[in-house]
Amino acid sequence: MNLTRIDRLKLTLLYRVLDKLEPETGYARAAEVFENGYEGEYSTVLEFIEPDALSENDCGFVIDVLDMFASLQLADPTDRTTCPGFDMNDSREGKLAGYARFVRDDERFVNVQFESIGLNSHRLMVKRYEGMVREWNASADRHKLTAADVTRILEAKP
Repeated sequence: MNLTRIDRLKLTLLYRVLDKLEPETGYARAAEVFENGYEGEYSTVLEFIEPDALSENDCGFVIDVLDMFASLQLADPTDRTTCPGFDMNDSREGKLAGYARFVRDDERFVNVQFESIGLNSHRLMVKRYEGMVREWNASADRHKLTAADVTRILEAKP
């Protein structure tokens, strides 16, 4: 990771302020790493930061999936409309599940029922959800689904 001197200065100052607020946390070490430009140590300071961002499109996809399941569950509150989540064993789906948990914990889509607390489907779901969202978008009113809409969405092909 290459940081400019200005980036390093900002991070150094940030970590110095954090060290003053919470001196026992190791922020002084982080400030020293950035101040001196110890590139080999950057990863130890930033290890809790996800290296790859989740794209705006992927975030939007998760919102669409959750919104779709909210509509499905409103129209048909049975086990067949419970949201399976995403496959935590897949790197992309794991990030999607993380964002879905973030959104849920942010108290959005609080009425959506999931198969598991951790939102781990234990099987790949993105392709299936893409087909389901496509069918959901084709509904006359996405938030007031008919029984036929629900069946069509649930039976959607990937």
